[in-house]
Amino acid sequence: MTGKPILRAMALAASAALLLAALAAPASAISNGQLDDKDKYPYVGMVAVPAAGGPFFWLCSGVAISPTKVVTAAHCIDDYVTPGPEKAYVSFEMRPKWDPPTMTEFDEGTIYPHPKWCIGCGPGLKGFDTYDVAVIVLKNPVSLPKYAKLPEVGFVDTLRNKTKVDVVGYGLKRVKGKAKLARTDVRYYALTRLVPSKHVHSNEFVKLGAGIGKDDMGGTCFGDSGGPNLEHGTDTVLAVTSYGNNAICAGVGYSNRVDLKDILSFIRNTK
Repeated sequence: MTGKPILRAMALAASAALLLAALAAPASAISNGQLDDKDKYPYVGMVAVPAAGGPFFWLCSGVAISPTKVVTAAHCIDDYVTPGPEKAYVSFEMRPKWDPPTMTEFDEGTIYPHPKWCIGCGPGLKGFDTYDVAVIVLKNPVSLPKYAKLPEVGFVDTLRNKTKVDVVGYGLKRVKGKAKLARTDVRYYALTRLVPSKHVHSNEFVKLGAGIGKDDMGGTCFGDSGGPNLEHGTDTVLAVTSYGNNAICAGVGYSNRVDLKDILSFIRNTK
């Protein structure tokens, strides 16, 4: 998860480091996660963009809902590419053994952030973003064993607090109070829960527990942004990972809902 709230600059740097630090550490992704070596989530990929005037680098996750359409977080392109439609690349390769990915494994597409995407424009707590959703339209269709599904409008509102949620991504792992560099070509998943909030800042987001060392729950970390939050045991996307409340991927995380009418319309109509 990256973005301005609360430590945006640090978070963006952490995401960029997934490539620029040469994939140095043999750590896993998704806090308290499990390796997806059975290809349980073949539709979750890692997202890369060509930086404006700089190198090409991996920095987020994404979820394919069709052979040509991948949903991710809008902040994944913030500060890295110029405004307007830009190229993005997605890889769905999954290898249990660390092996640096190559460009031949990536599928090219064009990324479109939600037109209302904005950092610092969200209601409630200072600095919260809004409409943190983007769609990547792939140049050529990808053939996957299955694809994720979009929910019905308002589906998240029917869920109770502590409802189980599966999170998936290619990000970092929180280890002993620190965010530790992970292998970006390895997909991990974890079980977490919706948690109640003492404040109401926006109905755009769901709040998830990080669950480090508690009830065997897991959570998301930097680089998992754009990865799906799924209704437990299904392929239905409730939200995409957006941001956390501290620099060590503990506490809670927030994800942008995709079941809201205008966001669902944006996803479905982007071609």
